[in-house]
Amino acid sequence: MRNELKKIAENIEQTSRIGYLFSKGNVVNALTEQLTKVEENITALEAEKENVENNLAQQTETLASVKRNLKRKEDEIEELGEEIDDLQADLSKKKNALREVEENFADLSTEHDNLTQKHKTLLENVKKERTVTKLRENLVGALISAKNENERLNSFRQIFHNEFLPFASEESSLQNEAGALLKLQEIEKELAMISGLPSFYSARAIAVGGGFSAGKSEFISSFFKNPDLKLPRSIEPTTAIPTYVVNQKNKNQTEVKNSLIGINNNGAAVDLLKIDPDLTQKLSHQFMRSFNFPLKSIMPYMFLTTELTYEHICFVDTPGYNPTGSHTAEDMAVAKEFVANAEALIWLVGADVNGTLPRTDIQFLKNVLGKSKKPVYFVLNKADVKPEADIVKIIKEFSQVLEREKIAYIGISAYDSLEGKGLLYYKGKGKKDIFEFLNSMNKSSNKQDEILHKLYEVERDYQFAIKKDIKQRKAIEKALYKITIDLNEANFKRGRYKVYDQLEIVAESFNTKTEEKHLKTLEKLMANFTNVINQMFGKISQVKRPNINIDDIEVEGFELDENNLQESEVHNSKEDKVNDKQFETFHGSYLQRIFSTFK
Repeated sequence: MRNELKKIAENIEQTSRIGYLFSKGNVVNALTEQLTKVEENITALEAEKENVENNLAQQTETLASVKRNLKRKEDEIEELGEEIDDLQADLSKKKNALREVEENFADLSTEHDNLTQKHKTLLENVKKERTVTKLRENLVGALISAKNENERLNSFRQIFHNEFLPFASEESSLQNEAGALLKLQEIEKELAMISGLPSFYSARAIAVGGGFSAGKSEFISSFFKNPDLKLPRSIEPTTAIPTYVVNQKNKNQTEVKNSLIGINNNGAAVDLLKIDPDLTQKLSHQFMRSFNFPLKSIMPYMFLTTELTYEHICFVDTPGYNPTGSHTAEDMAVAKEFVANAEALIWLVGADVNGTLPRTDIQFLKNVLGKSKKPVYFVLNKADVKPEADIVKIIKEFSQVLEREKIAYIGISAYDSLEGKGLLYYKGKGKKDIFEFLNSMNKSSNKQDEILHKLYEVERDYQFAIKKDIKQRKAIEKALYKITIDLNEANFKRGRYKVYDQLEIVAESFNTKTEEKHLKTLEKLMANFTNVINQMFGKISQVKRPNINIDDIEVEGFELDENNLQESEVHNSKEDKVNDKQFETFHGSYLQRIFSTFK
Protein backbone atom coordinates (compact mmCIF):
# COMPACT_ATOMS: atom_id res chain seq x y z
CA MET A 1 0.00 0.00 0.00
CA ARG A 2 2.84 2.23 0.83
CA ASN A 3 4.24 1.65 -2.64
CA GLU A 4 0.96 2.58 -4.16
CA LEU A 5 0.97 5.79 -2.18
CA LYS A 6 4.46 6.55 -3.37
CA LYS A 7 3.29 6.13 -6.91
CA ILE A 8 0.35 8.41 -6.21
CA ALA A 9 2.73 10.92 -4.69
CA GLU A 10 5.00 10.76 -7.69
CA ASN A 11 2.01 11.16 -9.97
CA ILE A 12 0.87 14.08 -7.97
CA GLU A 13 4.32 15.54 -8.06
CA GLN A 14 4.41 15.19 -11.84
CA THR A 15 0.93 16.46 -11.94
CA SER A 16 1.91 19.33 -9.78
CA ARG A 17 4.70 20.23 -12.15
CA ILE A 18 2.33 20.12 -14.96
CA GLY A 19 -0.29 21.77 -12.86
CA TYR A 20 2.03 24.39 -12.04
CA LEU A 21 1.87 24.98 -15.42
CA PHE A 22 -1.86 24.75 -15.66
CA SER A 23 -3.14 25.59 -12.15
CA LYS A 24 -2.36 27.30 -9.17
CA GLY A 25 0.18 25.93 -6.71
CA ASN A 26 -2.04 26.02 -3.66
CA VAL A 27 -4.08 23.05 -4.84
CA VAL A 28 -1.02 20.99 -5.18
CA ASN A 29 0.07 21.92 -1.71
CA ALA A 30 -3.25 20.93 -0.29
CA LEU A 31 -3.14 17.62 -1.97
CA THR A 32 0.39 17.13 -0.83
CA GLU A 33 -0.61 17.79 2.72
CA GLN A 34 -3.47 15.38 2.40
CA LEU A 35 -1.20 12.76 0.95
CA THR A 36 1.23 13.30 3.76
CA LYS A 37 -1.56 12.81 6.25
CA VAL A 38 -2.77 9.77 4.41
CA GLU A 39 0.73 8.37 4.46
CA GLU A 40 0.96 9.06 8.10
CA ASN A 41 -2.38 7.38 8.58
CA ILE A 42 -1.27 4.46 6.55
CA THR A 43 1.89 4.21 8.62
CA ALA A 44 -0.21 4.32 11.70
CA LEU A 45 -2.59 1.79 10.25
CA GLU A 46 0.24 -0.51 9.33
CA ALA A 47 1.58 -0.22 12.81
CA GLU A 48 -1.87 -0.84 14.13
CA LYS A 49 -2.26 -3.71 11.69
CA GLU A 50 0.95 -5.19 12.93
CA ASN A 51 -0.30 -4.77 16.43
CA VAL A 52 -3.61 -6.27 15.46
CA GLU A 53 -1.90 -9.12 13.74
CA ASN A 54 0.29 -9.61 16.76
CA ASN A 55 -2.76 -9.42 18.96
CA LEU A 56 -4.59 -11.72 16.62
CA ALA A 57 -1.77 -14.18 16.79
CA GLN A 58 -1.81 -13.88 20.53
CA GLN A 59 -5.59 -14.14 20.59
CA THR A 60 -5.44 -17.11 18.27
CA GLU A 61 -2.93 -18.73 20.53
CA THR A 62 -5.06 -17.78 23.49
CA LEU A 63 -8.15 -19.08 21.73
CA ALA A 64 -6.40 -22.32 21.00
CA SER A 65 -5.37 -22.48 24.63
CA VAL A 66 -8.92 -21.63 25.63
CA LYS A 67 -10.24 -24.29 23.31
CA ARG A 68 -7.83 -26.73 24.80
CA ASN A 69 -8.87 -25.61 28.25
CA LEU A 70 -12.50 -25.72 27.20
CA LYS A 71 -12.03 -29.23 25.88
CA ARG A 72 -10.35 -30.13 29.12
CA LYS A 73 -13.15 -28.45 31.05
CA GLU A 74 -15.72 -30.25 28.95
CA ASP A 75 -13.97 -33.47 29.80
CA GLU A 76 -13.87 -32.41 33.41
CA ILE A 77 -17.54 -31.40 33.23
CA GLU A 78 -18.38 -34.76 31.78
CA GLU A 79 -16.41 -36.41 34.55
CA LEU A 80 -18.06 -34.07 37.04
CA GLY A 81 -21.45 -34.95 35.56
CA GLU A 82 -20.74 -38.58 36.14
CA GLU A 83 -19.46 -37.71 39.59
CA ILE A 84 -22.56 -35.59 40.18
CA ASP A 85 -24.71 -38.52 39.15
CA ASP A 86 -22.81 -40.66 41.62
CA LEU A 87 -23.08 -37.93 44.23
CA GLN A 88 -26.79 -37.52 43.55
CA ALA A 89 -27.25 -41.25 43.92
CA ASP A 90 -25.18 -41.13 47.08
CA LEU A 91 -27.09 -38.04 48.19
CA SER A 92 -30.35 -39.88 47.65
CA LYS A 93 -29.02 -42.71 49.76
CA LYS A 94 -27.85 -40.20 52.36
CA LYS A 95 -31.26 -38.51 52.30
CA ASN A 96 -32.94 -41.87 52.81
CA ALA A 97 -30.47 -42.66 55.54
CA LEU A 98 -31.03 -39.21 57.02
CA ARG A 99 -34.78 -39.76 56.87
CA GLU A 100 -34.32 -43.05 58.70
CA VAL A 101 -32.03 -41.34 61.17
CA GLU A 102 -34.57 -38.58 61.66
CA GLU A 103 -37.30 -41.15 62.15
CA ASN A 104 -35.04 -43.08 64.53
CA PHE A 105 -34.19 -39.82 66.23
CA ALA A 106 -37.89 -39.06 66.67
CA ASP A 107 -38.41 -42.54 68.10
CA LEU A 108 -35.31 -42.21 70.23
CA SER A 109 -36.39 -38.75 71.29
CA THR A 110 -39.79 -40.13 72.29
CA GLU A 111 -38.10 -43.04 74.02
CA HIS A 112 -35.71 -40.62 75.67
CA ASP A 113 -38.64 -38.53 76.88
CA ASN A 114 -40.32 -41.69 78.13
CA LEU A 115 -37.13 -42.85 79.81
CA THR A 116 -36.66 -39.40 81.27
CA GLN A 117 -40.20 -39.50 82.63
CA LYS A 118 -39.69 -43.04 83.88
CA HIS A 119 -36.43 -42.00 85.46
CA LYS A 120 -38.15 -39.04 87.05
CA THR A 121 -40.97 -41.29 88.22
CA LEU A 122 -38.44 -43.85 89.44
CA LEU A 123 -36.56 -41.17 91.35
CA GLU A 124 -39.83 -39.98 92.84
CA ASN A 125 -40.76 -43.58 93.70
CA VAL A 126 -37.32 -44.16 95.18
CA LYS A 127 -37.71 -40.97 97.17
CA LYS A 128 -41.18 -42.04 98.26
CA GLU A 129 -39.93 -45.56 99.03
CA ARG A 130 -37.10 -44.10 101.08
CA THR A 131 -39.61 -41.94 102.88
CA VAL A 132 -41.92 -44.92 103.41
CA THR A 133 -38.98 -47.10 104.47
CA LYS A 134 -37.89 -44.43 106.93
CA LEU A 135 -41.46 -44.17 108.16
CA ARG A 136 -41.67 -47.96 108.56
CA GLU A 137 -38.36 -48.04 110.42
CA ASN A 138 -39.40 -45.20 112.73
CA LEU A 139 -42.82 -46.75 113.33
CA VAL A 140 -41.50 -50.25 114.03
CA GLY A 141 -38.66 -48.88 116.14
CA ALA A 142 -41.01 -46.75 118.21
CA LEU A 143 -43.45 -49.62 118.76
CA ILE A 144 -40.76 -52.12 119.72
CA SER A 145 -38.87 -49.77 122.02
CA ALA A 146 -41.90 -48.23 123.75
CA LYS A 147 -42.38 -49.38 127.32
CA ASN A 148 -45.41 -49.06 129.51
CA GLU A 149 -44.25 -47.32 132.65
CA ASN A 150 -47.63 -47.52 134.38
CA GLU A 151 -46.80 -49.00 137.78
CA ARG A 152 -50.32 -50.29 138.41
CA LEU A 153 -50.47 -52.12 135.09
CA ASN A 154 -47.05 -53.64 135.66
CA SER A 155 -48.14 -54.71 139.15
CA PHE A 156 -51.22 -56.41 137.70
CA ARG A 157 -49.04 -58.20 135.16
CA GLN A 158 -46.57 -59.27 137.82
CA ILE A 159 -49.37 -60.75 139.93
CA PHE A 160 -50.99 -62.41 136.91
CA HIS A 161 -47.91 -63.91 135.28
CA ASN A 162 -45.68 -64.61 138.29
CA GLU A 163 -48.25 -65.56 140.92
CA PHE A 164 -51.63 -66.41 139.43
CA LEU A 165 -50.42 -68.59 136.56
CA PRO A 166 -48.37 -70.85 138.89
CA PHE A 167 -51.44 -71.04 141.15
CA ALA A 168 -53.67 -71.99 138.20
CA SER A 169 -51.14 -74.59 137.09
CA GLU A 170 -51.08 -76.18 140.54
CA GLU A 171 -54.82 -75.89 141.21
CA SER A 172 -56.96 -78.53 139.46
CA SER A 173 -60.49 -78.00 140.78
CA LEU A 174 -61.68 -75.62 138.06
CA GLN A 175 -62.39 -77.46 134.82
CA ASN A 176 -62.80 -74.32 132.69
CA GLU A 177 -59.42 -72.92 133.62
CA ALA A 178 -58.85 -71.64 130.07
CA GLY A 179 -61.97 -69.48 130.30
CA ALA A 180 -60.80 -67.96 133.57
CA LEU A 181 -57.36 -67.17 132.17
CA LEU A 182 -58.95 -65.63 129.09
CA LYS A 183 -61.00 -63.28 131.26
CA LEU A 184 -57.88 -62.20 133.14
CA GLN A 185 -56.10 -61.58 129.84
CA GLU A 186 -59.05 -59.42 128.76
CA ILE A 187 -58.75 -57.47 132.01
CA GLU A 188 -55.02 -57.03 131.41
CA LYS A 189 -55.74 -55.71 127.93
CA GLU A 190 -58.41 -53.29 129.17
CA LEU A 191 -56.06 -51.95 131.84
CA ALA A 192 -53.37 -51.52 129.19
CA MET A 193 -55.82 -49.57 127.01
CA ILE A 194 -56.81 -47.34 129.91
CA SER A 195 -53.16 -46.71 130.77
CA GLY A 196 -52.54 -45.81 127.11
CA LEU A 197 -55.52 -43.43 126.95
CA PRO A 198 -57.06 -42.57 130.34
CA SER A 199 -60.14 -40.95 128.74
CA PHE A 200 -61.10 -44.39 127.40
CA TYR A 201 -62.24 -45.55 130.87
CA SER A 202 -65.41 -43.43 130.77
CA ALA A 203 -66.40 -44.30 127.18
CA ARG A 204 -68.91 -46.97 126.21
CA ALA A 205 -67.47 -49.10 123.43
CA ILE A 206 -69.68 -49.93 120.45
CA ALA A 207 -68.13 -52.35 117.96
CA VAL A 208 -68.86 -51.53 114.32
CA GLY A 209 -68.73 -54.65 112.17
CA GLY A 210 -69.70 -55.85 108.73
CA GLY A 211 -68.34 -57.37 105.57
CA PHE A 212 -65.37 -55.90 103.75
CA SER A 213 -66.40 -52.71 101.91
CA ALA A 214 -69.61 -52.36 103.94
CA GLY A 215 -68.45 -48.81 104.70
CA LYS A 216 -67.50 -49.10 108.37
CA SER A 217 -64.85 -46.37 108.21
CA GLU A 218 -67.17 -43.92 106.42
CA PHE A 219 -69.95 -44.69 108.90
CA ILE A 220 -67.76 -43.92 111.92
CA SER A 221 -66.22 -40.87 110.22
CA SER A 222 -69.72 -39.43 109.76
CA PHE A 223 -69.81 -38.80 113.53
CA PHE A 224 -66.59 -36.73 113.48
CA LYS A 225 -67.15 -33.02 114.06
CA ASN A 226 -64.04 -32.38 111.98
CA PRO A 227 -65.18 -33.11 108.39
CA ASP A 228 -61.58 -33.20 107.11
CA LEU A 229 -60.62 -36.12 109.34
CA LYS A 230 -61.35 -39.57 107.95
CA LEU A 231 -60.56 -43.10 109.05
CA PRO A 232 -58.38 -45.17 106.71
CA ARG A 233 -60.58 -47.11 104.30
CA SER A 234 -60.47 -50.10 101.92
CA ILE A 235 -57.93 -52.01 104.02
CA GLU A 236 -58.14 -55.80 103.78
CA PRO A 237 -59.22 -57.52 107.01
CA THR A 238 -55.94 -59.46 107.07
CA THR A 239 -53.92 -56.26 107.44
CA ALA A 240 -56.40 -53.93 109.14
CA ILE A 241 -55.71 -52.80 112.69
CA PRO A 242 -58.71 -52.38 115.03
CA THR A 243 -59.14 -48.72 115.87
CA TYR A 244 -60.87 -47.29 118.94
CA VAL A 245 -62.33 -43.87 118.13
CA VAL A 246 -62.65 -41.88 121.36
CA ASN A 247 -64.12 -38.44 121.97
CA GLN A 248 -61.58 -35.99 123.35
CA LYS A 249 -61.22 -32.23 123.85
CA ASN A 250 -58.57 -30.24 125.63
CA LYS A 251 -59.20 -28.89 129.09
CA ASN A 252 -60.47 -25.45 128.11
CA GLN A 253 -62.95 -27.05 125.68
CA THR A 254 -62.07 -24.57 122.90
CA GLU A 255 -59.84 -26.71 120.71
CA VAL A 256 -60.14 -30.26 119.56
CA LYS A 257 -56.99 -32.35 119.74
CA ASN A 258 -56.84 -35.02 117.08
CA SER A 259 -54.37 -37.74 117.90
CA LEU A 260 -53.52 -41.21 116.68
CA ILE A 261 -52.03 -43.47 119.32
CA GLY A 262 -50.65 -46.92 118.62
CA ILE A 263 -50.57 -49.49 121.41
CA ASN A 264 -47.90 -52.20 121.32
CA ASN A 265 -48.06 -55.68 122.81
CA ASN A 266 -46.85 -54.36 126.17
CA GLY A 267 -49.66 -51.84 126.31
CA ALA A 268 -47.23 -48.97 125.75
CA ALA A 269 -48.61 -45.96 123.88
CA VAL A 270 -46.86 -44.42 120.86
CA ASP A 271 -47.95 -41.03 119.51
CA LEU A 272 -48.07 -41.91 115.82
CA LEU A 273 -48.62 -38.34 114.64
CA LYS A 274 -45.25 -37.36 116.11
CA ILE A 275 -43.69 -39.90 113.78
CA ASP A 276 -45.64 -38.52 110.81
CA PRO A 277 -48.38 -35.86 111.08
CA ASP A 278 -50.13 -37.33 108.02
CA LEU A 279 -49.97 -40.95 109.16
CA THR A 280 -53.76 -41.17 109.52
CA GLN A 281 -54.15 -40.86 105.75
CA LYS A 282 -51.06 -42.95 104.98
CA LEU A 283 -52.41 -46.06 106.69
CA SER A 284 -53.52 -47.50 103.37
CA HIS A 285 -53.74 -51.15 102.35
CA GLN A 286 -50.56 -50.71 100.26
CA PHE A 287 -48.68 -49.22 103.21
CA MET A 288 -49.79 -52.06 105.48
CA ARG A 289 -48.69 -54.66 102.92
CA SER A 290 -45.28 -53.01 102.54
CA PHE A 291 -44.20 -54.30 105.96
CA ASN A 292 -44.13 -57.91 104.72
CA PHE A 293 -45.51 -58.92 108.10
CA PRO A 294 -48.79 -58.08 109.86
CA LEU A 295 -48.27 -54.70 111.51
CA LYS A 296 -50.98 -55.64 113.99
CA SER A 297 -48.62 -58.32 115.34
CA ILE A 298 -46.67 -55.50 117.05
CA MET A 299 -49.49 -52.92 117.17
CA PRO A 300 -52.68 -54.86 117.96
CA TYR A 301 -54.88 -51.76 118.09
CA MET A 302 -54.92 -47.97 117.87
CA PHE A 303 -56.73 -45.03 119.44
CA LEU A 304 -57.98 -42.16 117.32
CA THR A 305 -59.09 -39.21 119.43
CA THR A 306 -61.21 -36.40 118.05
CA GLU A 307 -64.40 -34.57 118.90
CA LEU A 308 -67.39 -36.82 118.30
CA THR A 309 -71.09 -36.12 118.07
CA TYR A 310 -71.55 -38.50 121.02
CA GLU A 311 -69.35 -37.61 123.97
CA HIS A 312 -69.45 -40.93 125.83
CA ILE A 313 -69.36 -43.37 122.91
CA CYS A 314 -66.22 -45.09 121.67
CA PHE A 315 -66.63 -46.57 118.20
CA VAL A 316 -64.50 -49.64 117.52
CA ASP A 317 -63.57 -50.00 113.85
CA THR A 318 -63.16 -53.78 113.67
CA PRO A 319 -61.33 -55.61 110.84
CA GLY A 320 -64.54 -57.29 109.73
CA TYR A 321 -64.40 -60.17 107.30
CA ASN A 322 -64.45 -60.81 103.57
CA PRO A 323 -67.80 -62.36 102.57
CA THR A 324 -66.33 -63.67 99.30
CA GLY A 325 -63.42 -65.35 101.07
CA SER A 326 -63.10 -67.79 103.92
CA HIS A 327 -62.76 -66.29 107.38
CA THR A 328 -60.21 -68.11 109.48
CA ALA A 329 -60.54 -69.24 113.06
CA GLU A 330 -58.24 -66.36 113.99
CA ASP A 331 -60.56 -63.85 112.29
CA MET A 332 -63.48 -65.30 114.22
CA ALA A 333 -61.55 -65.18 117.50
CA VAL A 334 -60.60 -61.54 116.92
CA ALA A 335 -64.20 -60.63 116.11
CA LYS A 336 -65.48 -62.45 119.20
CA GLU A 337 -62.93 -60.67 121.37
CA PHE A 338 -63.95 -57.21 120.22
CA VAL A 339 -67.65 -57.95 120.46
CA ALA A 340 -67.13 -59.41 123.93
CA ASN A 341 -65.32 -56.27 125.09
CA ALA A 342 -67.91 -53.93 123.57
CA GLU A 343 -71.23 -52.99 125.13
CA ALA A 344 -73.10 -53.15 121.81
CA LEU A 345 -72.64 -54.05 118.16
CA ILE A 346 -73.63 -52.09 115.06
CA TRP A 347 -73.63 -54.37 112.00
CA LEU A 348 -73.36 -52.71 108.59
CA VAL A 349 -74.52 -54.03 105.23
CA GLY A 350 -73.67 -52.14 102.03
CA ALA A 351 -76.80 -51.23 100.06
CA ASP A 352 -74.69 -50.81 96.92
CA VAL A 353 -74.10 -54.56 96.65
CA ASN A 354 -76.82 -56.18 98.78
CA GLY A 355 -80.58 -56.22 98.65
CA THR A 356 -80.93 -58.19 101.87
CA LEU A 357 -78.93 -59.45 104.82
CA PRO A 358 -76.37 -61.84 103.25
CA ARG A 359 -76.31 -65.44 104.42
CA THR A 360 -72.59 -65.14 105.13
CA ASP A 361 -73.31 -62.23 107.49
CA ILE A 362 -75.91 -64.28 109.34
CA GLN A 363 -73.52 -67.20 109.83
CA PHE A 364 -70.71 -64.91 110.93
CA LEU A 365 -72.98 -63.08 113.38
CA LYS A 366 -74.26 -66.30 114.92
CA ASN A 367 -70.71 -67.53 115.44
CA VAL A 368 -69.56 -64.22 116.90
CA LEU A 369 -72.55 -63.48 119.11
CA GLY A 370 -73.13 -67.01 120.37
CA LYS A 371 -75.41 -66.73 123.38
CA SER A 372 -74.49 -63.10 124.02
CA LYS A 373 -77.33 -60.77 124.96
CA LYS A 374 -75.53 -57.64 123.75
CA PRO A 375 -77.72 -55.15 121.88
CA VAL A 376 -77.25 -55.39 118.12
CA TYR A 377 -78.24 -52.66 115.67
CA PHE A 378 -78.36 -53.18 111.89
CA VAL A 379 -77.54 -50.40 109.43
CA LEU A 380 -78.19 -50.47 105.69
CA ASN A 381 -75.24 -48.26 104.77
CA LYS A 382 -74.80 -46.32 101.50
CA ALA A 383 -78.59 -46.29 101.25
CA ASP A 384 -78.44 -43.07 99.22
CA VAL A 385 -77.74 -45.18 96.10
CA LYS A 386 -81.19 -46.80 96.32
CA PRO A 387 -84.66 -45.36 95.62
CA GLU A 388 -86.85 -44.96 98.69
CA ALA A 389 -89.22 -47.72 97.55
CA ASP A 390 -86.31 -50.18 97.34
CA ILE A 391 -85.08 -49.14 100.79
CA VAL A 392 -88.50 -49.87 102.31
CA LYS A 393 -88.49 -53.35 100.75
CA ILE A 394 -84.93 -54.09 101.89
CA ILE A 395 -85.61 -53.02 105.49
CA LYS A 396 -88.73 -55.18 105.58
CA GLU A 397 -86.74 -58.11 104.18
CA PHE A 398 -84.08 -57.48 106.85
CA SER A 399 -86.62 -57.70 109.66
CA GLN A 400 -88.11 -60.92 108.27
CA VAL A 401 -84.69 -62.55 107.95
CA LEU A 402 -83.71 -61.56 111.51
CA GLU A 403 -87.01 -62.84 112.93
CA ARG A 404 -86.66 -66.09 111.01
CA GLU A 405 -83.06 -66.58 112.16
CA LYS A 406 -84.02 -65.63 115.74
CA ILE A 407 -81.40 -62.88 115.94
CA ALA A 408 -82.39 -60.26 118.51
CA TYR A 409 -81.92 -56.66 117.39
CA ILE A 410 -82.65 -53.13 118.59
CA GLY A 411 -83.50 -51.67 115.20
CA ILE A 412 -82.73 -51.34 111.48
CA SER A 413 -81.88 -48.03 109.80
CA ALA A 414 -81.03 -46.96 106.27
CA TYR A 415 -78.10 -44.55 106.51
CA ASP A 416 -76.16 -42.16 104.27
CA SER A 417 -72.59 -42.03 105.62
CA LEU A 418 -71.49 -39.27 103.24
CA GLU A 419 -74.16 -36.89 104.54
CA GLY A 420 -74.29 -38.38 108.03
CA LYS A 421 -78.05 -38.75 108.09
CA GLY A 422 -80.59 -41.50 108.53
CA LEU A 423 -83.03 -42.03 105.68
CA LEU A 424 -85.56 -44.57 106.94
CA TYR A 425 -85.85 -47.06 109.79
CA TYR A 426 -87.91 -50.11 110.67
CA LYS A 427 -90.85 -48.99 112.80
CA GLY A 428 -91.58 -52.32 114.40
CA LYS A 429 -92.71 -52.58 118.00
CA GLY A 430 -90.05 -51.26 120.37
CA LYS A 431 -87.57 -50.62 117.54
CA LYS A 432 -85.45 -47.46 117.42
CA ASP A 433 -83.85 -45.43 114.70
CA ILE A 434 -80.06 -45.18 114.70
CA PHE A 435 -79.94 -41.84 116.52
CA GLU A 436 -82.31 -42.97 119.28
CA PHE A 437 -80.11 -46.00 119.80
CA LEU A 438 -76.90 -43.96 119.94
CA ASN A 439 -78.47 -41.43 122.31
CA SER A 440 -79.49 -44.28 124.62
CA MET A 441 -75.87 -45.49 124.66
CA ASN A 442 -74.38 -42.03 125.15
CA LYS A 443 -73.86 -42.33 128.89
CA SER A 444 -70.67 -42.38 130.91
CA SER A 445 -69.32 -45.86 131.53
CA ASN A 446 -67.82 -47.19 134.76
CA LYS A 447 -65.05 -49.46 133.55
CA GLN A 448 -63.64 -49.89 137.03
CA ASP A 449 -66.79 -51.68 138.18
CA GLU A 450 -67.03 -53.60 134.90
CA ILE A 451 -63.45 -54.85 135.24
CA LEU A 452 -63.97 -55.82 138.87
CA HIS A 453 -67.17 -57.69 138.00
CA LYS A 454 -65.20 -59.62 135.39
CA LEU A 455 -62.42 -60.30 137.92
CA TYR A 456 -64.91 -61.49 140.52
CA GLU A 457 -66.49 -63.86 137.99
CA VAL A 458 -63.10 -65.58 137.88
CA GLU A 459 -62.89 -65.61 141.67
CA ARG A 460 -66.45 -66.95 141.93
CA ASP A 461 -65.69 -69.79 139.50
CA TYR A 462 -62.53 -70.76 141.39
CA GLN A 463 -64.24 -70.45 144.77
CA PHE A 464 -67.11 -72.64 143.68
CA ALA A 465 -64.84 -75.29 142.14
CA ILE A 466 -62.46 -75.43 145.12
CA LYS A 467 -65.21 -75.40 147.76
CA LYS A 468 -67.11 -78.06 145.85
CA ASP A 469 -63.96 -80.19 145.88
CA ILE A 470 -63.60 -79.58 149.60
CA LYS A 471 -67.19 -80.56 150.31
CA GLN A 472 -66.93 -83.65 148.14
CA ARG A 473 -63.63 -84.74 149.68
CA LYS A 474 -64.98 -84.26 153.19
CA ALA A 475 -68.08 -86.27 152.33
CA ILE A 476 -65.99 -89.12 150.93
CA GLU A 477 -63.61 -88.98 153.87
CA LYS A 478 -66.57 -89.15 156.27
CA ALA A 479 -68.10 -92.04 154.33
CA LEU A 480 -64.84 -93.99 154.35
CA TYR A 481 -64.42 -93.57 158.10
CA LYS A 482 -68.04 -94.63 158.61
CA ILE A 483 -67.58 -97.71 156.43
CA THR A 484 -64.38 -98.60 158.28
CA ILE A 485 -66.20 -98.44 161.62
CA ASP A 486 -69.16 -100.43 160.28
CA LEU A 487 -66.94 -103.11 158.77
CA ASN A 488 -64.94 -103.61 161.94
CA GLU A 489 -68.05 -103.55 164.14
CA ALA A 490 -69.82 -106.13 161.97
CA ASN A 491 -66.71 -108.25 161.83
CA PHE A 492 -66.34 -108.34 165.61
CA LYS A 493 -70.01 -109.25 165.99
CA ARG A 494 -69.41 -112.26 163.78
CA GLY A 495 -66.58 -113.34 166.04
CA ARG A 496 -63.87 -112.51 163.62
CA TYR A 497 -61.01 -110.29 164.57
CA LYS A 498 -59.84 -109.10 161.15
CA VAL A 499 -59.32 -105.30 161.34
CA TYR A 500 -60.17 -103.18 158.30
CA ASP A 501 -57.74 -100.25 158.62
CA GLN A 502 -56.77 -99.68 154.96
CA LEU A 503 -59.81 -97.47 154.38
CA GLU A 504 -58.56 -95.07 157.05
CA ILE A 505 -55.39 -94.66 155.01
CA VAL A 506 -57.46 -94.08 151.88
CA ALA A 507 -59.69 -91.63 153.72
CA GLU A 508 -56.63 -89.66 154.78
CA SER A 509 -55.78 -89.09 151.09
CA PHE A 510 -59.06 -87.20 150.77
CA ASN A 511 -58.06 -84.51 153.22
CA THR A 512 -58.64 -80.91 152.12
CA LYS A 513 -55.37 -79.31 153.16
CA THR A 514 -54.33 -78.54 149.59
CA GLU A 515 -57.74 -77.11 148.70
CA GLU A 516 -57.80 -75.00 151.86
CA LYS A 517 -54.37 -73.69 150.89
CA HIS A 518 -55.61 -72.90 147.38
CA LEU A 519 -58.55 -70.98 148.83
CA LYS A 520 -56.20 -68.82 150.89
CA THR A 521 -53.94 -68.26 147.89
CA LEU A 522 -56.95 -67.31 145.78
CA GLU A 523 -58.12 -64.91 148.47
CA LYS A 524 -54.72 -63.23 148.55
CA LEU A 525 -54.36 -63.02 144.77
CA MET A 526 -57.82 -61.54 144.28
CA ALA A 527 -57.23 -59.02 147.06
CA ASN A 528 -54.01 -57.96 145.36
CA PHE A 529 -55.72 -57.73 141.96
CA THR A 530 -58.50 -55.61 143.50
CA ASN A 531 -56.06 -53.23 145.19
CA VAL A 532 -54.11 -52.70 141.97
CA ILE A 533 -57.28 -52.00 139.96
CA ASN A 534 -58.62 -49.58 142.57
CA GLN A 535 -55.27 -47.78 142.65
CA MET A 536 -55.25 -47.48 138.87
CA PHE A 537 -58.63 -45.72 138.92
CA GLY A 538 -57.75 -43.69 142.01
CA LYS A 539 -60.78 -44.75 144.03
CA ILE A 540 -62.18 -47.75 145.88
CA SER A 541 -65.03 -49.47 144.07
CA GLN A 542 -68.19 -50.46 145.91
CA VAL A 543 -68.42 -53.76 144.02
CA LYS A 544 -68.44 -56.60 146.54
CA ARG A 545 -66.22 -59.61 146.22
CA PRO A 546 -67.94 -63.01 146.06
CA ASN A 547 -68.11 -65.29 149.07
CA ILE A 548 -69.79 -68.59 148.27
CA ASN A 549 -71.29 -70.47 151.21
CA ILE A 550 -70.06 -74.04 151.00
CA ASP A 551 -73.36 -75.25 152.44
CA ASP A 552 -75.13 -73.94 149.34
CA ILE A 553 -73.04 -76.14 147.06
CA GLU A 554 -74.57 -79.43 146.02
CA VAL A 555 -72.23 -82.34 145.41
CA GLU A 556 -73.58 -84.09 142.37
CA GLY A 557 -73.78 -87.88 142.25
CA PHE A 558 -72.95 -88.62 145.88
CA GLU A 559 -74.40 -87.70 149.22
CA LEU A 560 -73.77 -89.53 152.47
CA ASP A 561 -77.44 -89.72 153.35
CA GLU A 562 -79.44 -92.02 155.60
CA ASN A 563 -80.31 -94.40 152.73
CA ASN A 564 -76.63 -95.26 152.26
CA LEU A 565 -76.16 -95.89 155.94
CA GLN A 566 -79.39 -97.90 156.29
CA GLU A 567 -78.39 -100.11 153.38
CA SER A 568 -75.09 -100.82 155.12
CA GLU A 569 -76.81 -101.53 158.46
CA VAL A 570 -79.36 -103.87 156.84
CA HIS A 571 -76.55 -105.81 155.28
CA ASN A 572 -74.72 -105.97 158.62
CA SER A 573 -77.84 -107.43 160.29
CA LYS A 574 -77.65 -110.34 157.87
CA GLU A 575 -74.04 -111.02 158.71
CA ASP A 576 -74.60 -114.58 159.76
CA LYS A 577 -76.13 -115.43 156.40
CA VAL A 578 -73.20 -114.31 154.26
CA ASN A 579 -69.62 -115.42 154.13
CA ASP A 580 -66.57 -113.16 154.29
CA LYS A 581 -66.23 -112.93 150.53
CA GLN A 582 -69.86 -111.84 150.07
CA PHE A 583 -69.50 -109.39 152.95
CA GLU A 584 -66.43 -107.74 151.44
CA THR A 585 -67.93 -107.80 147.93
CA PHE A 586 -70.94 -105.82 149.10
CA HIS A 587 -68.88 -103.14 150.79
CA GLY A 588 -66.46 -103.10 147.85
CA SER A 589 -69.31 -102.29 145.46
CA TYR A 590 -70.45 -99.63 147.89
CA LEU A 591 -66.96 -98.10 147.85
CA GLN A 592 -66.92 -98.17 144.07
CA ARG A 593 -70.10 -96.15 144.06
CA ILE A 594 -68.45 -93.60 146.34
CA PHE A 595 -65.25 -93.33 144.30
CA SER A 596 -67.12 -93.14 141.00
CA THR A 597 -68.73 -89.90 142.14
CA PHE A 598 -65.35 -88.23 142.69
CA LYS A 599 -63.58 -87.05 139.60
